[in-house]
Amino acid sequence: MARQIRYIIPEVPHHIMQRGNNHQIIFFDQVDRKFFCKNLKKYGEEENVQIGSYCLMTNHIHLLLYPSSEKGLINFMKLTSQLYTQYINWKYKRSGKLWENRYKLHLVDPECEWVIARYIELNPVRAGMVGRAIDYEYSSARKNINGAIDHVISRDIIKSKYVDYQNFVNENAGDLEKISLALQQGKAFGGSSFIEKIEKMFDTVFSIRKRGRPKNK
Repeated sequence: MARQIRYIIPEVPHHIMQRGNNHQIIFFDQVDRKFFCKNLKKYGEEENVQIGSYCLMTNHIHLLLYPSSEKGLINFMKLTSQLYTQYINWKYKRSGKLWENRYKLHLVDPECEWVIARYIELNPVRAGMVGRAIDYEYSSARKNINGAIDHVISRDIIKSKYVDYQNFVNENAGDLEKISLALQQGKAFGGSSFIEKIEKMFDTVFSIRKRGRPKNK
């Protein structure tokens, strides 16, 4: 099967999910998470990739990225993942792959960046790890909801509207399946005008396909 083409547009939000190989654990303690966060900041600055939201789960990560170039995003993901693999293999005296072959990526309508940030920051809540998004230390929730200091975050997507965003996070999020499908299919999440614009730009379909077999006509 041919590899799915990745579409990257400078300055546009991109939602990325990278999972451990065979769903294996990738973060074993707080030191591991802090090491990874340090390199998100380091290589984000070096490759001019801004981070608006993130979450480090036990066996996968979510990122909301704003690259200044296609090459910058590719280098950012390559450097952070490779260095972390080397670190884990050295620390735990292991060898072999840490990550799945390819990270998943989809384009995001700038008007929908809060929707994706909410999806990312509620991951620990949906997994039953915490009761509230702000109770989870290794995500952008405390920064985006309460304005807490977070050195990983380099893109302010809240603009001091903390109460509005907190209320938004507390709403019933009805976009879970659609976002999940956008990730799996490498499509786009957003309004019709955004979808139409990028479909003309790349001459390809970015609309999300629903689950299941197509109905017979």
